[in-house]
Amino acid sequence: MWAELAAFLQANTKQALLISIIGTILVFLYKQFKTMIDNNESEKKKAMQEKLELYTKLELAIASVMHVNNDGSKEKLYELLGKCGSYLSKTQRQIIRDYYKQFNPAVLYSLQSFVISEVDKLDRQLSAMKDKHEGGEWFQYMQRLYAPFWPMLLFGILALYIFLTIKVINQTDLIWIKILIFILAISVFIGLSAGSAAIISMVRREFAKQGIFRWVAIILLVFSPAAAFVFNRIELSAVSILIQVAAMIFIAYSRGPKSVITL
Repeated sequence: MWAELAAFLQANTKQALLISIIGTILVFLYKQFKTMIDNNESEKKKAMQEKLELYTKLELAIASVMHVNNDGSKEKLYELLGKCGSYLSKTQRQIIRDYYKQFNPAVLYSLQSFVISEVDKLDRQLSAMKDKHEGGEWFQYMQRLYAPFWPMLLFGILALYIFLTIKVINQTDLIWIKILIFILAISVFIGLSAGSAAIISMVRREFAKQGIFRWVAIILLVFSPAAAFVFNRIELSAVSILIQVAAMIFIAYSRGPKSVITL
């Protein structure tokens, strides 16, 4: 077997060189993606632990003000609220400002409910991560081993997509058709990326509430490239890319539906 393989490589030097280059690239990508995934998971866990510690201290500070209500407890509460500012929404920060101005103790009960809810949520997330890692050293090792293959698969699909696009472009001699094919390829890529991101966010329950106009913009962003295929008119690719740009600008600068957030 090994003799046959050596004979093949000697007789096909170009193929052997190509295999070596591809193998080197795959090994490099695997190492890079694995390092990125490990670092990202470690940083995510660390950030969640720091946030949990901060919110736990805030919960105790609120309880201290509610039961002791002296200047020292209030000062500690103000300090912790300032540290939690980056985690709070605009509405929540405004309610806290109202408490600063009015010193209404009733606000603290709602604030305490919000903090307890956040502490419980973080505790569940960290417990889930801990249960995942305690599935056994062998299982954990296999998870880390196979994790980089998903981004590598995505990279391979992207490379194949670019290759096929170039191949289709080279099949025509008309410059304006080449340009329209290139635009259509970009439009399809944007639509697939937006659709995949939306589906993943929904599955992970990280998709925020959207208003009717934002939903229309998202649908146009994802499905507008299909017009060129449905009507068999490649000229519509220019229209679809303009619609997608307008949709992305609208989504970026518009706000979701206002909701009442209780602290």
